[in-house]
Amino acid sequence: KMSKVYETDEEKTNNWIKKNNYYYNGDMFIIKANMKKLPEYFYLKDVKIIKALKINENIPERIGNMTTLIELNLNRCGIGTLPESIENLIALEKLEIQNTKIKEIPMNVSKLENLTKLVVSGNKEIGSIESVVNITSLTYLDCGYSGLKYIPEEISNLILLETFILNYNEIECIPDSLYDIDSLTSLYIYQNLITEIDENISKLTNLKVLNCGANALESSLPTCIGNLTNLDKLNISLIDVEVPNSLTNLTNLSYIYIKQSDQESTDRIADLIKNMDIDNIII
Repeated sequence: KMSKVYETDEEKTNNWIKKNNYYYNGDMFIIKANMKKLPEYFYLKDVKIIKALKINENIPERIGNMTTLIELNLNRCGIGTLPESIENLIALEKLEIQNTKIKEIPMNVSKLENLTKLVVSGNKEIGSIESVVNITSLTYLDCGYSGLKYIPEEISNLILLETFILNYNEIECIPDSLYDIDSLTSLYIYQNLITEIDENISKLTNLKVLNCGANALESSLPTCIGNLTNLDKLNISLIDVEVPNSLTNLTNLSYIYIKQSDQESTDRIADLIKNMDIDNIII
């Protein structure tokens, strides 16, 4: 009895999916189990979402032909590079490559003109986001745990950016250009080596979340931080510098984390905000 001949790569792919009992509903393809690699013929014509978690080898170039793809999630994969063909994913809106073996973000990602969310956190050898600063469509950028030592001056190109996550890096200063992104609503710079938060932070008038805890500040927080009246959540833990009285102007706060290295400093901040109507005060 002759076996069936699969005439197209899509037929081969669908058969491979059924054989391995992977999830595919016509729009979304998901693999959660550990797997060596995707087959070279892998092709799904109309797929919109691929979540291929825990793949151990690089993604085939063929993925660049899946131009209907809106979301690509390769978190926790063992991949060391992204395929060059990724630049062809013209509809891609979300790209997540968290905790992989990738050491750099290729320059051609800047061609993804519809990309709004990029997650590269946990790739500790990336060290630079120069290739990201021209993706002007981005609204969400997570670069935590990425070995970053600086923020490029060109970061201000990201004029639509709302959430910027830089936790657990080695950044020493914030460029003035960052403060020009007036669309920012959430800024996370927890546990870096930042020595100063200057008065330009008052330009971020739409900021609702500011996490600047556990940095190496050498001077007190600027008085103008009290002008960020839209702040809802604030983490100033372990900064061990003076906190201005203007903190009491932040009447929209629902959460604040104030624990310092010594109890006296923590108590001083707690006393300052004791009459504020804050739902969650973490000491």
